[in-house]
Amino acid sequence: MHVQLVKFYHTNWRSDYEIPTGFAVEPPLGIASLKAYIQSKNITCNTNVFYLSGEISSLITETVQKESKSNIQGILESYKKNENLYKSIIYYSKKILELKPAVIGFSLYEDDYLMSLLVASFLKDLMPQLKIVCGGPQWGNLTQVKNVMLDFPFIDAVIVGEGEIGFKQYIDSLNGDFTGPISSSIIRENGNIIENKVQIQVKMDDLPFPDFSDFKETFFSSSKSTAALSLTRGCIARCRFCSEVNYWRTFRKLSPDKVIELLQHMNSKYGIRKFNFVDSLINGDLNWLKEVATKVVEKKLEIEWYSMCRVDPRMDSALISLLSKSGCKELYLGVESYSQKTLNGMRKGVISENIEPFIERLHQAGINVQPMYMFGYPDESIEDALLTIKHLKRVADLCSGILVQRFYLQRNSNLQETLNHNALSSTSIDDAVYIDCSYLALENDLFVNIFGNTGYYNFNKYPESRQQFREDLITFELGLNNKNISSTQREPSKC
Repeated sequence: MHVQLVKFYHTNWRSDYEIPTGFAVEPPLGIASLKAYIQSKNITCNTNVFYLSGEISSLITETVQKESKSNIQGILESYKKNENLYKSIIYYSKKILELKPAVIGFSLYEDDYLMSLLVASFLKDLMPQLKIVCGGPQWGNLTQVKNVMLDFPFIDAVIVGEGEIGFKQYIDSLNGDFTGPISSSIIRENGNIIENKVQIQVKMDDLPFPDFSDFKETFFSSSKSTAALSLTRGCIARCRFCSEVNYWRTFRKLSPDKVIELLQHMNSKYGIRKFNFVDSLINGDLNWLKEVATKVVEKKLEIEWYSMCRVDPRMDSALISLLSKSGCKELYLGVESYSQKTLNGMRKGVISENIEPFIERLHQAGINVQPMYMFGYPDESIEDALLTIKHLKRVADLCSGILVQRFYLQRNSNLQETLNHNALSSTSIDDAVYIDCSYLALENDLFVNIFGNTGYYNFNKYPESRQQFREDLITFELGLNNKNISSTQREPSKC
């Protein structure tokens, strides 16, 4: 049995069919990891990555806008009326079918998943015997997936959360080699939808290294090439707005020796020394992090690396200096707010007065810092937002970039379950569900008028953006100060 794994990306390129000269981006870690695992179990597996041109991306957006956002089935029918989009779907489908797979797995996330559904629907119409399996972060809980299975009869199975064991069990079930419940899944079988909530988790040291061989020529042809790797899974935090903990369930990590082996493997097989560790956070276990960094230095691996990080006052100057020596070039901090009240409401487990000294220590060690913030969290007040703005003014010169975004309700987060937001009860095109808060009303959103839903300022790449960021902050601050309403005049949210 042959298995094909597929991933789509949106771009602003002119053509869907050719990757521009000099193109450099990280190959998809998810399907590379899944391929390695499946092949280690003696199942033939290949991967496809497709890049949607700006034109096709716009066509999809236009098609979506013509339909209700909850009517994906209507959108699937509408695509047939657009000749260019239809040609692209035929092209992708032919490429996917070249190796005659029996099972096609689609990795879904945010804006790529609509095209995945379009192609999956087309393939199922073309070859009803194909098994279509979906996975990835797009659909993070079983209740949501059950609605998906009802809406889209062309999907045969969805593996929810960690995919290796469930996907392998599903393939074995098709061969008659497995008859038990399939880990964390919803399966279509004989007209019935079968749900299994139990997830069997893998031990990270038991996993084979990701197999990027299908992408080597495309992605790893330059000395500047970067590979995405995962050294841990899950998160130690329990932030109410985040779905990571519900997706991965527990925090696990590769042993330090296995990390070194992985990095050496990536260099010897692919010539890569530059890595984006795409973990939920790199500092979930400080003893582990110190041991990994020490071994990288001792082995003289001479790598560069980037990762997400949480504000942790226990990370002193000595540890941060060690991270810098191990090749850490940039850390992305999920700060979210400088208001202690808001941080407590988020259950961040962070003391606001520790944030600025932490950023200062990273800056002093020569590590680029890119903190991220959100405005409009439920029950956040104008006063809370102003505290964050004043903080941003103080740290802007210490940062290599800053991201600010309008708070949106994530699927499968604990906060979503608390609010039981109606917009998330059905299948929806748009996962960014924005809600009214105490001072940002959707009908006249001050934040969006200045920053858009997300404002990202890359100070290193565009030095002039630092001044623009300061001016935008001032405009936002003035707008908040001029507002006539306060959070006390609105009905409090039930958070």
